[in-house]
Amino acid sequence: MDSTVNYSDHATRLFTLFESGKMAGFITPVICSNVYYILQQRAQHTKVIDKLNQLLRIFSVIPMDEEIVLHALNSGFKDFEDALQNYAAVNTNEIDVILTRNVRDFRKSTIAVMTPESFLDQINKVRFPEIFSYVPSHIPHSFCSQAMLQVPGTLQVRPG
Repeated sequence: MDSTVNYSDHATRLFTLFESGKMAGFITPVICSNVYYILQQRAQHTKVIDKLNQLLRIFSVIPMDEEIVLHALNSGFKDFEDALQNYAAVNTNEIDVILTRNVRDFRKSTIAVMTPESFLDQINKVRFPEIFSYVPSHIPHSFCSQAMLQVPGTLQVRPG
C-alpha cells in the first residue's frame, strides 16, 4: 500500500457517511473489544467508554454466537478473527460488503470485500458526492482511524 495514504481521512469520510444515515454501518463485538484495547493504551477507561458510546451511536453491533464461532473455526480462513467477522456478516443476511484494509485475508468470503479507499471512490462517483463536505466535529481523526481502519469492519451498502 502507498505509505502516503491518509487512512484517518478515509475513516472520517466513512463515519460521515454512516452518521448521515445515507448508509447503515455495522460492527461486531470483536471490533468493540479491539477498539477498547487500542484506545485504553492511550486514554483513561472513562474516556475510552465515551468513545465506544460514540461509536455505537453511529454503528449497529451485529451478533456473534456459537454457530458463527463454529463456522469460523472450520472455515479455512487463515485468520480466526477475520473468519469471525466474515461469518457474523454472512449470518445477518443484510451485509453487502466487508470493508477492510486486509482484503487478501477475506478471499474465502461469500460477501464482497473492498478497501475503504475503493469503496469510497466507488460511492463518491456514483451515489453520494455531497455528503463528504461534512465532517462530524465530535469524532476525532485518531479515533476514526483506529476504530475503522486498523481492524476490519462491516457495513451494509444500501440507502438508510
